[in-house]
Amino acid sequence: MKDSGRIKPDKIALMGGYSGEYMTLACVTQYTDLWTTGVDMVGIANFLTFLQNAGGYQRKLREPEYDSLENNWQFLEQIPPIHYPD
Repeated sequence: MKDSGRIKPDKIALMGGYSGEYMTLACVTQYTDLWTTGVDMVGIANFLTFLQNAGGYQRKLREPEYDSLENNWQFLEQIPPIHYPD
């Protein structure tokens, strides 16, 4: 896409809301050569610590969406954008 001539490679930014904020963080840390910047206001940078620190009701509501710590600890430990700051 960058080579298509339809976009300016030095002006590509990424922004998302709610789950899109996590994707913003994931994209700017995993695909650093594609983005000039990313905007995240309150995205979850680590689902593992989010679920560990969530209150009982919040964890119960979020685990169906993000998976449970018991079922998928290893995956949740691997995906946090916070582990890829470079």
